[in-house]
Formats: sequence, structure tokens, C-alpha cells
Amino acid sequence: MAENDVAAVAKRASEIVGATGGDRCLLASDVSVAFRAFFRAALPRFTIAVESGELDRMRMIKDETELGRLRVAAARTDEAIDRIRDLGSEAIGITEAALARRIRTELHDLGATGVAFPVVVATGPNGADLLGYRHGERDI
Repeated sequence: MAENDVAAVAKRASEIVGATGGDRCLLASDVSVAFRAFFRAALPRFTIAVESGELDRMRMIKDETELGRLRVAAARTDEAIDRIRDLGSEAIGITEAALARRIRTELHDLGATGVAFPVVVATGPNGADLLGYRHGERDI
């Protein structure tokens, strides 16, 4: 679904919110003004509000279960990176895309069920664009 496809967003949001019998949507405080306007246009029959930021503050407080999960995820990530680092010169000639797949595979093999953020493997002129670039067919 394209994020600028008003009809698709309206249909999907109506399905989700409508399934609850509701007619109200609460958007996260960090969504853009443009997205809020788009969402309101896509769902004219819904009451749309933006939360105050309290949810963000609540998310910053972690209980022991959450902290334990974060520790496990960090340990798995460290181990996966160590395994990739151990490739040494064997990594030369692998494409960015292939190495990104290898990183995801290592994480999966270590028990991860997914990644919280896209894997970024950026070399050469792409190396400075870590926010806008993911990986391509450039050789390492």
C-alpha cells in the first residue's frame, strides 16, 4: 500500500478501527503535520486526535522483563557482528546486499525473530549516507 494512496489508507484504517466498533483514531505525537492532514482526508468520518507525548514518556520506562529482552537482543547483535567481523578478508568482493542478508541470517541463527531497524551496509560514496541508504550491489 502506497503511503500516499488515500483510498487504500482509508480502507485499511476503516477495517482496523471499524472492527473495534469505534470511530476514533489516536495518532502518535511524532507523526508529521502532513501525515495528520492526509489521515484526516482519508478518514473524514473518524474523530482523529494526536496523543500528548505521554505514551513516549511511558515507553522510556522499562520493567525487568523489557530490560532482559533488550539485553538478549544486544548480546545477539554483538555476536552477529563478531561473526561478520570474523569474515575478515573473505568479505572482500561480497556485495553490500549480500552482506546485509548475511547479517540478517546471523541474527536469525542466533534466535532473533526480526530486526528493529533496517540493516545498513554502505561502502564507498554511500558510506556517509547511513540514514538514507540501505545497501546495493556495490562490492565491498
